[in-house]
Amino acid sequence: FRRLLDGGTLGRVDLAVLKYCYVDVQDAAEASALVGAYCETLEDLARRQPTTVVVPVTVPLTHAEGGLGVVARELLGRPNPSKLKNLARQAFNDALRQRWSATPIFDLAAAESTRPDGTSDAFTYQGRRGQNLVAAYTDDGRHLNAAGRRTVAAAFVQTLAAAVRGAAPGAGRGG
Repeated sequence: FRRLLDGGTLGRVDLAVLKYCYVDVQDAAEASALVGAYCETLEDLARRQPTTVVVPVTVPLTHAEGGLGVVARELLGRPNPSKLKNLARQAFNDALRQRWSATPIFDLAAAESTRPDGTSDAFTYQGRRGQNLVAAYTDDGRHLNAAGRRTVAAAFVQTLAAAVRGAAPGAGRGG
């Protein structure tokens, strides 16, 4: 990403967006190291290319199934890898939101975990609350279906519009 933007595009890029995949963040230790490198890369880019609007993106989520069988396995002490991975992604996303609170950020995880009625799809696991990809937005638990793509695209366009205006959607510049 850095090499691409430093190459022949220097001074010619109006907007830069860097998005990781859900597979890039699998555990909490990984999330901590990755968010630091991610933020340093974007902050360095913003310093070196002040005419480029830099928009960070939270890591996408997967859908962690619920239901009686899942609850029973959890009560028996069996780990829930889907929830653990989403909690790691949550840690990355929370750190990113905090570090970039003064500028627009595309909160992909928030878009993916907000149902059409505005409620949040979330879970509590091992005492921690985590965001969950809305089941209606995916057919395989990992990738967005048509409904999910429309929802996320609308949020993305709103964020980009706010970024070029210089203010976060629905809020002033924080931090």
